[in-house]
Amino acid sequence: MTDSPSGSASSSGSAAKSQFVELPQSNLSEQVKDRLLAAIASGELAPGERVVEADLARRMGISRGPVREAARLLQQWGILSSQARRGFFVRELSLEEIDHLADYRICLESYAAKKAAARASRSDINRLRELYREILEAEKKWGTEPLAAFEATIQFHRFIFALSGNPRLAEAFDGLLVQIRQIATLVNIADEASESFFGKHLLRIVEAFESGDPARVETCVVKYLAFSRDATKKFYMDYFRKD
Repeated sequence: MTDSPSGSASSSGSAAKSQFVELPQSNLSEQVKDRLLAAIASGELAPGERVVEADLARRMGISRGPVREAARLLQQWGILSSQARRGFFVRELSLEEIDHLADYRICLESYAAKKAAARASRSDINRLRELYREILEAEKKWGTEPLAAFEATIQFHRFIFALSGNPRLAEAFDGLLVQIRQIATLVNIADEASESFFGKHLLRIVEAFESGDPARVETCVVKYLAFSRDATKKFYMDYFRKD
């Protein structure tokens, strides 16, 4: 189905259910867009991999038009790139782009977390602790489900954004998720040493919420996201960019 010049973990989604199955014949371009995003986020389509319009259209039981329309939209979003006479490719992120994404997320989430801490009730903090325990349980599945813990952390972070009381902040975070998942999919599948990373570092955020100090929460979130950014960049350089 694909060309994969990047040499990265393009086979990571092969054991999972494919996103490209037959679609209901309504709102096709929107459905294709969602399937492409899901495939990129899960690793079924890897960075640098070609989006073969004819093959995907055949597998989904549709014409090539909706696939091309969806691909053009994702190109506008910066998720896909195009090459003359070759079509669309999943865009590869540079270290600079990882930095920019992380800086934006740090600003966004540290502010949301500070507001959330100021509003959090005892039941909210108990729920945050429950979500943290779910992350610990998911980390036990690392050998067979390397993305389970990451997906559990998404619920943890989403809860913090929701608790901020500002739906615009939550929408902004959701807008980052495709790129966040794209990076995390590659790293978590390839890095066998990542087990317990989330549980160990997110505990400090939970404890900061329990302290009732919004400034401490903000500091812990900044430190966690900065550490995660630096670890991701190091792994990206050591593993994905090596010859």
